[in-house]
Amino acid sequence: MKIRFFYFVCEQVLQLLWAVLYKEDSSFKAFIIDMYEMSNERVARAERKSARTNR
Repeated sequence: MKIRFFYFVCEQVLQLLWAVLYKEDSSFKAFIIDMYEMSNERVARAERKSARTNR
């Protein structure tokens, strides 16, 4: 039950961000896809940075 509530709260926060900031620019689905792609880019950047420091 706690996990379902957590996911519900996360979804509500994402919808609020979209409604306040991006509603005129894109659909909610496009907003979610953009957020996912941005997080993947951050992970890739962090991996490249850690690879450089570990050499």
